[in-house]
Amino acid sequence: MGWGAKESGEEVTSFLEKNNIPFVQTLPAKGTISDDHPNSLGNVGKLGTKPAYEAMKNADLLILLGSNYPYLPYLPNKGQAKCIQVDLKAENLGKRYSVTTAIQADVYDVVHALNKKGVLRDNKSFLQACQKNMDNWNKWMQEKRELDTTPISPESMVAYIDQTAPDDLVYSIDVGTSTSWAARFLHVKRNQKFAISAWLGTMGCGLPGAIAGQIVFPKRRVLSLIGDGAFSMVMQDFVTAVKYKLPIIFVIINNQKLAFIEYEQQSAGQLNYEINLADIDFGKFAQAAGGIGITVKSNDKFKEALDQAYQTKDKPVLINAYVEDNAPLPGKIVLDEAKGFAKFGQEYLENYWKIPELPPFKDILRQFF
Repeated sequence: MGWGAKESGEEVTSFLEKNNIPFVQTLPAKGTISDDHPNSLGNVGKLGTKPAYEAMKNADLLILLGSNYPYLPYLPNKGQAKCIQVDLKAENLGKRYSVTTAIQADVYDVVHALNKKGVLRDNKSFLQACQKNMDNWNKWMQEKRELDTTPISPESMVAYIDQTAPDDLVYSIDVGTSTSWAARFLHVKRNQKFAISAWLGTMGCGLPGAIAGQIVFPKRRVLSLIGDGAFSMVMQDFVTAVKYKLPIIFVIINNQKLAFIEYEQQSAGQLNYEINLADIDFGKFAQAAGGIGITVKSNDKFKEALDQAYQTKDKPVLINAYVEDNAPLPGKIVLDEAKGFAKFGQEYLENYWKIPELPPFKDILRQFF
């Protein structure tokens, strides 16, 4: 389910529940149906879940509702599944996967008509298998949500953001590991808003997106999750939020590097190159610009800072959070990525005569096999 289904959440929910169908949302569509819905498998792809990947590779029918999802390795294999695609744009039909039935129409109209026909399938076996996989995945992720480290574990930090978020919060998420942690640890509700760069390439979008969100929704709280690299590209616009007394909460993931680029280089079998950043005191910057700036280096201090930020009503609050450089491993490590990591490890050993730091071996095994 993609962005084209964004205004059809209730109808699609009814269709899925009646017919015992598991579903995957693209990242731009996140929150169309609440992430905690029992039929949800989360997102699919590098930022997605392993159950979503496995469901795709075992499905015999793919229904694309308003989606132009471009990452073909994460869709069913060629010829594996029949495909029904609904999209307003004719050029999207069959663009990513060979369709059996193509419908150029609004998603709401099509799903509404299907719902009028009542129950179309009552077999629950595939849904139940997917739900069992998802239960295991959620147990793994709960371990990450409970990490307590210094510097802060980004997983547990974003989990606390999720835990304390108002039911009508507006999220503005930047590009990088901020996207990874948001995709995995924010359980977006239907009444919340979730804005990202749709093609995951526009670093620096989080700050202006938050300003726009606060202006459009002046009575709602807005929170922006931004990496230090992305924020430093557009940080001058923080003063705009100060000028207009916008009570936006900015959480800066500060690890002094382009962390997602670090991971991408490694998964491509390359040694890391020019990913390190200078350590900027973003908290002092926020204060100098007229806002509130808080620097934190532990989970407890982050929780205190976020709780304080929600009490501020007349100016932006920036939380400069120093985090562990934890790898944003994909939900399912595919073979090409595994080969890339192996090549990176070999070249690192040959060049530096030592083994590179790796994610926990348990995580690698879980997400590869």
